[in-house]
Amino acid sequence: MAWNEIEAHGDPNLRIQAYYARANILQSALSLLGQGIFESVWNLDASAPMRELRLSSIAGAVVGDLIRLTGARDISLETPEVGDWFINCGVTQYVELGDGQQWARIRLRTGEEIVGATRPECRITGTASANMREEDDVSLVLGRRTSVDKFDLVAAGYRDPMLTMLAAQERVIDLEERWAIPSSGLAPASLDRILPHVSFEGVPDVEMLQCAIADSFDRFKHAIREHGLWRHLYDGAGRPAHESRHQALYRLCANFAFSSLRVSV
Repeated sequence: MAWNEIEAHGDPNLRIQAYYARANILQSALSLLGQGIFESVWNLDASAPMRELRLSSIAGAVVGDLIRLTGARDISLETPEVGDWFINCGVTQYVELGDGQQWARIRLRTGEEIVGATRPECRITGTASANMREEDDVSLVLGRRTSVDKFDLVAAGYRDPMLTMLAAQERVIDLEERWAIPSSGLAPASLDRILPHVSFEGVPDVEMLQCAIADSFDRFKHAIREHGLWRHLYDGAGRPAHESRHQALYRLCANFAFSSLRVSV
């Protein structure tokens, strides 16, 4: 279990300090405008100031959103079905299985194991190699189960405890409720400080705002259709959840693009 018994998918202030990230998978979870913002950061020149910090920050922000949107559960609490997103806050072993390829191995509650290949190009900080060695029991790993014994290792990093501890003082998450999400305060803190300020020369502000709104709706629809967000639109009894929860979920989808464009919500 993570900091102060707050599950990651129910933490409105979730932040990941990423050191490993599958950029193509994370980018595919964004809408078109979000993908452009993501790409602008990811393609920074290797000599650009604070490049690693930028990559870690933007990857961590997308990972946090993806965990909340998919409702990814800790693998120690629930065994994922094939196709399910999951997180692992317990032990991840890094081993070589005789083919020269490094694999991440996670033990399920059933005693079975699943493995996922690691990719050198996805190590986005200088600390990745040190962390992804032998047994790592301090990182949060995001994955998606692809078969009975395989998974995609999508991201790995440290969960920032400070914001989570502040959130714990304000609310108690019902861990018995699979889709327990606060009806207010769901959107994470502003990303203004870690995302680049994106501007489009010659485009009037009103048109840019219209574009951002349309983009956020597209991401909202995509998350509902492809990433399981539809489950969050209902309460534990299967009835439509209160509109305030729907509004908070939409704001979560809008936060990435709006923050980069410096649109105050």
